[in-house]
Amino acid sequence: MGEAEPSSAAARVLADAYLLQRVLSYVPMEDMLRHVPLVSKAFRDASQWCWAELELDALRLGPTAPAPGAAAAFWRGLAAWAGRRAAGIRSLKLLNVRHLLRDLDEGQRLAALAGLWQALASGAGGGGPALQSLELGRSSVALAPGTLAAAACLTGMRELTLYSAGPIDFAEVDAIAQSLCQLESLTLCLLRQRGVHSSFRGPFPAALTRLRRLRRLHLEAPYSGFIAPQCALPDGIGAWGGQMRELLLINLGLECLPPSIGRLTALRELCLGRNRLGARHDSLPVELAELTSLVRLELQYNGFEWGPPAVVGELTTLEELNLSGNLWGSAAPDLPKEYAQLSRLRYLTLTNCELLVLPPVVRGMAGLQLLKLNINRLQTLPSGPYLQELECLDLAHNRFAAGYPHALAGAPKLQLIAFQHRGVHYSDPAVALLDAFAPASPRLTGALAAAVLAAAAAQPGLQPLPVLELELGPLIN
Repeated sequence: MGEAEPSSAAARVLADAYLLQRVLSYVPMEDMLRHVPLVSKAFRDASQWCWAELELDALRLGPTAPAPGAAAAFWRGLAAWAGRRAAGIRSLKLLNVRHLLRDLDEGQRLAALAGLWQALASGAGGGGPALQSLELGRSSVALAPGTLAAAACLTGMRELTLYSAGPIDFAEVDAIAQSLCQLESLTLCLLRQRGVHSSFRGPFPAALTRLRRLRRLHLEAPYSGFIAPQCALPDGIGAWGGQMRELLLINLGLECLPPSIGRLTALRELCLGRNRLGARHDSLPVELAELTSLVRLELQYNGFEWGPPAVVGELTTLEELNLSGNLWGSAAPDLPKEYAQLSRLRYLTLTNCELLVLPPVVRGMAGLQLLKLNINRLQTLPSGPYLQELECLDLAHNRFAAGYPHALAGAPKLQLIAFQHRGVHYSDPAVALLDAFAPASPRLTGALAAAVLAAAAAQPGLQPLPVLELELGPLIN
């Protein structure tokens, strides 16, 4: 098109970067890549700010996706295109890139992604790379060694998220941590790949402990039949002090936490699932109790077969606790007495703990809203304060031979259950209650029926009460 004088409306759009971005948000990505820069020079120059948040999904690129054998050329073209707009790109998401990398060998994959990182760094100008957030998501293709370290040139990065097949050497994480001094959030999650054991290799990257802005760290290896390599957290993690908010270290082979963990006074989430913390009785230091801001703690599948650690009960600010997969139920029928202090606890998960009875300490937790007891050996449930606020209850895969527990008639706020009996699966507690106390039950005496009616009438969500009363009337009389 020629350089026609823009109309007043068009001039207003070109002068307002936010308005132009909103207008172009309705344009399909293919047209944005191919045609928008061809409208006019003014439009091309103004539209560079529309790439502030750029998302490229390989499943949606359509005709722009490379033909077989042309993947390398596609990545070179993408690097050239991004380099010209690097000054305006603040956030870049590359999703489902396995479709764009699978035709490349290891060296070509490194060249493709490293070339893109370099183009974004050099094209931003003398002020340093403008890119602040990078996400490489949903890619089951293993990255070539050096790909992650190559991102060290993006020195302005604040958020880095990578979901890809491993393995990854912690030495590469160390390399980027030394360059990305402004990093606030780092997520490295390795995806399971058939026939390949994905894991992190080497000692924990010490350079991460020197990042003074790091607020969120998520390192996760996939669960598999292989034993995760042992990893030890350095005592230097205490340097994060009051800045760290979320620490997720999953399936890294951790066997203990350093005492300096207590210095993370602003930590709100600590997820340590699928490690080996149960191998030692002192794996969780007493300093853990100093995490006075912690609201979520996950310790599932850590081998606490001798019982959950007592120090957890000192975390009185906890609202969510997951102890699943620790087979302590038959060895320690109750939680440590310290857990009675968890008055703020709302969500408790005790899946697959070999429970024979509901732990008495749990029975006294009056604030629970969600309780997961599935995959255990429970045969009945007692009444107690834990039913007062309960809204969701998972009882699937237990041994309730007598049917729906009568005690649940005293849970006035229960909205959702997972329960099965004699081939019938229940999710609505009202329906399960009606079936449990149906007239066909030979054990339903007149006194019991009257008690059931009184308890059921107290449940505001139980609508079919008239039917229940009609059916039980003859038995009551």
